[in-house]
Amino acid sequence: GGDYKPLKLLLVSNRWRSGQPKPGVFFSTPTPVSTGLIVHVHGGGFIAQTPKSHEFYLRTWTKHLKFPIVFIDYSLAPEAPFPTALDEIVFAYSWILKNLKQLGTTGEKIVFIGDSAGGNLIVTAAMKMKDFGLRLPDRIIPCYPVTLLRTVVSPSRFLTLTDPILPIGIMFACLNAYNGKVPSNDVIEFWKETRR
Repeated sequence: GGDYKPLKLLLVSNRWRSGQPKPGVFFSTPTPVSTGLIVHVHGGGFIAQTPKSHEFYLRTWTKHLKFPIVFIDYSLAPEAPFPTALDEIVFAYSWILKNLKQLGTTGEKIVFIGDSAGGNLIVTAAMKMKDFGLRLPDRIIPCYPVTLLRTVVSPSRFLTLTDPILPIGIMFACLNAYNGKVPSNDVIEFWKETRR
């Protein structure tokens, strides 16, 4: 593993549920526990984004799905290269399994969702959890996951040559930062901009 810091989890729920800490003075009686839970892992090229960057749509999801959502605020590269984020996801999931009541759920149904780099992390974390004999999520939903981490010729690599959102140079710089290689000045500037 790498260098570890205290890990933060954000609980997003549209209702105060039995077992959850009381959110404030406006709630008098908690609603019953949920049967499900969503565990969300954000994208951001392994170097950017936070719970705040995804909170808006997570609040919409919890309102419509009626499940609480736990957002894992994993450590970012380049300060925390591989395998730090992966290890933190597995550790957080282990903690979640032991603390379902505090999260307002029975945990009958657990869904793991991650976008982009988060999609990579949920898939690789599930593989590691299986090796450790942990209960696996009932569903794993990687949204446009980063799965090809090697520098090889492929149709998707060809398309990134003209991608206006994530140019190939930034993509490789993010992957290098995650793999512990010294990032270029471009990725450092990109990284600083996304953390403001």
